[in-house]
Amino acid sequence: MNNDPPTTDSSASTAAPASSRRAERRVSGRGMVLGLLVFGTFTTGAMWVYWTLHVGPFRPLQDAIAAAFPHSSPRVDGGQRKIHKHTPKILRIVMRVDFDPVVEKSRGEEVVTKVEKIAGEYVDLSQYEELEVYLFQGVPEQNVKQQEYTRSLRPSGTSTKPEKVSQNTLP
Repeated sequence: MNNDPPTTDSSASTAAPASSRRAERRVSGRGMVLGLLVFGTFTTGAMWVYWTLHVGPFRPLQDAIAAAFPHSSPRVDGGQRKIHKHTPKILRIVMRVDFDPVVEKSRGEEVVTKVEKIAGEYVDLSQYEELEVYLFQGVPEQNVKQQEYTRSLRPSGTSTKPEKVSQNTLP
């Protein structure tokens, strides 16, 4: 008979196999804060570069409109919508006014005429097919009152829209 004391290998029976354990990775609080600051700085810089390149060509026009219409906070954008091919090239101007553009449409037309004249001095309007001017009045504690004015910048009788072709070519 065996006189050896019974061995209890409790560490082997209660420990999980090494393959089923996942290594825990912990990031220190200092590392997390530093990472977030770097991420925020990079994102802000990328947005600034994009916005400068995207709106930069229109900055002189935007400044001229701001000088002609104080407190209008104009925003100027232009080009063609990339999602919708074969759409017209649009010069879009959004600005604040001190009157209700929905009610006083004749006054809105005067503003649009003046804006179109200023735009002609700062931008080559022959590159665009339409001028869209959005006038809005923001009254505190009320809904924003806004009106869109669209003018064609092409001579009448010229169409730049391509013929619509059906995608379905089955016999």
